[in-house]
Amino acid sequence: MAVIAIVVVLVVIVAGVVVVQAFNSPKAEAKCSNTSCDLTFSGKGAAVDLSIGSSGGKKVIKHDGITGSTATYTVDGATQTCQAGDTRKVSGLTVTCSSIRDQTLTLKVTNG
Repeated sequence: MAVIAIVVVLVVIVAGVVVVQAFNSPKAEAKCSNTSCDLTFSGKGAAVDLSIGSSGGKKVIKHDGITGSTATYTVDGATQTCQAGDTRKVSGLTVTCSSIRDQTLTLKVTNG
């Protein structure tokens, strides 16, 4: 019986470490169709390597931080700033800042 209790405690500790590590790490999520993607970045430094459109060209998009209501991000090394609702054309893409809250940035990215 004591061995079972020890295993359960170790599993809980390991699961706790994984959850804490995932919570503190920058994360990016992409939901894409052939011509557009909705990207959500949680935490400065989160990035995606994105293939969008029929050409299949890859673009790296990175969340560089939020100050007040202004977000900074890069597309293939080109730095941009935006506020919610702003749209920019950068590196062959149209990028709209959909939402900026805490350290979470949501972008809509389309070709052109």
